[in-house]
Amino acid sequence: MLPETFDRETLLDLVVNAVPLGMLVGFTALFVLVTPYGIDPAATAIQLTLVVVPLGALLVLSYYAAKLVERAEADAAAAEPTETE
Repeated sequence: MLPETFDRETLLDLVVNAVPLGMLVGFTALFVLVTPYGIDPAATAIQLTLVVVPLGALLVLSYYAAKLVERAEADAAAAEPTETE
């Protein structure tokens, strides 16, 4: 079995990004599936670009933010003095 990439607390921190990601995926699906005024290639390209680029950026930034949080937590845990008697 693969080791877990993120612990429970980090995943809870990432849930904040789930709502915007869901909205962007929903808008992408609507723009692709519903075309009430027909398909204009230029307008469709602009619409999809304005939604897909932030979607990709949010995915990448969320992943790297989670990796940095994990690293910071590991560094903080390693820096704590241990009690030995």
